[in-house]
Amino acid sequence: MSPVEAVYHPLRNMLTRALGTREPLEKIEIATLNIAHGDCFLLSSDGLHGFVPVNTIEDILKRQLLPKQSAQELLQAALENGGKDNITIIVIHV
Repeated sequence: MSPVEAVYHPLRNMLTRALGTREPLEKIEIATLNIAHGDCFLLSSDGLHGFVPVNTIEDILKRQLLPKQSAQELLQAALENGGKDNITIIVIHV
């Protein structure tokens, strides 16, 4: 699914994967990535990416702030854009 399709998909709010669940895992996805110093990972809910444009998220993450600062700026952007849903943001810098 493309990023544009994901934004408009009718089931875009359906939870299909979870971290930290105690339920048995029916499907496990494993991927090997080549990561390097300076890479950044963002795990977020639609409370963020449903209210903040992708280019704004990218601009904030590219500033290479501390992960906590990046998460706080992303949260503020979501709130300023009308976010009122649960907003989950995890920023990881390598």
